[in-house]
Amino acid sequence: MQQMAWHTCCTYSNLHHINDINNNNNVTDLAPLAFLAELAQKISAVSGDDRESSFLFQEISVLIQRYNAILLHESFSEENRPDQWPLEC
Repeated sequence: MQQMAWHTCCTYSNLHHINDINNNNNVTDLAPLAFLAELAQKISAVSGDDRESSFLFQEISVLIQRYNAILLHESFSEENRPDQWPLEC
């Protein structure tokens, strides 16, 4: 799993070149990804389970999905929220 985290970090570290070529915007900061890869490696070393890095990235993915669902729900106006629609059979 440590190789997977390292591979993920290396894979995404090359994306800043694509960003520079397409539009001269600021380069995406990859420090958070490197931090997460290092954190996953340390958690796996302490627990002795190589799957811990996968669990960490899965949990982060779930958190992002939940956050996006909340944002979508809050984007409806107060009178037009789906949870207030009448149930029709």
